[in-house]
Amino acid sequence: MNALAIFLMDKDAQGYIDLSDLDLTSCHFKGDVISKVSFLSSNLQHVTFECKEIGDSNFTTAIVDNVIFRCRRLHNVIFIKASGECVDFSKNILDTVDFSQSQLTQSNFRECQIRNSNFDNCYLYASHFTRAEFLSAKEISFIKSNMTAVMFDHVRISTGNFKDCITEQLELTIDYSDIFWNEDHDGYINNIIKMIDTLPDNAMILKSVLAVKLVMQLKILNIVNKNFIENMKKTFSHCPYIKDPIIRSYIHSGEDNKFDDFMRQHRFSKVDFDTQQMIHFINRFNMNKGLIDKNNNYFLSNLSIRPYDQRMI
Repeated sequence: MNALAIFLMDKDAQGYIDLSDLDLTSCHFKGDVISKVSFLSSNLQHVTFECKEIGDSNFTTAIVDNVIFRCRRLHNVIFIKASGECVDFSKNILDTVDFSQSQLTQSNFRECQIRNSNFDNCYLYASHFTRAEFLSAKEISFIKSNMTAVMFDHVRISTGNFKDCITEQLELTIDYSDIFWNEDHDGYINNIIKMIDTLPDNAMILKSVLAVKLVMQLKILNIVNKNFIENMKKTFSHCPYIKDPIIRSYIHSGEDNKFDDFMRQHRFSKVDFDTQQMIHFINRFNMNKGLIDKNNNYFLSNLSIRPYDQRMI
């Protein structure tokens, strides 16, 4: 079925083209813009959408196994209680998309730009958000979602809520590079701290590692703010590894030499520190076990020997 065929079909009372409760298995929807279409409770297994944009459309309770979205943008689209595996949203702009209460296992959100979207109460088992960008001014919400084995690898995210999530085997690496051009350092940093703190207590080691990485970046950039330091101490004082030399060198006065000695040892300068240098520094630090308590093995480079909740690169 192509886009022309869609637009020739009858519309419902709300002006939507009604493709509800249909078996559309393996259909190929191709066109410029697909707009105001209801796929409510339809079977969309192995369907491909190939278009510039899907807008104002409803996939509520649809079966979306192995659906491929070869689009540029999804805008104002609803997936509430949709279910399926291996849905491919990669490289799409997801703008105001509601995934709440959906079951989307092993789905692909790689390199997506995600704005003003909702993932509350989702089952996202083994889904990938590699290099995704969460660009919303407002908080991206994953409240009460099952994030088992989900991978957030080098994601750009500054506001988010992971309250009451299941985080077993969760992998989360945040790309903090936005701080380079963010004029509101205090707001950005404190939003990051707030987001990290929403992770549940059973992910305490993951929270600690994220805090360590943030502190390292701020030390490298020589960003010091009294209010931020107090917020950091208050938020993460109960976390394990908070006495790690890198953390201590930032939030405790008189201990800067521990960080600076390490920097000099590896010939790094805090002046004009670009992103690649910072990444290289972190990788070097991860492999340098001499500065870290031998039990803090979340810094080991071999992911396979770490507990999943501790995986960080």
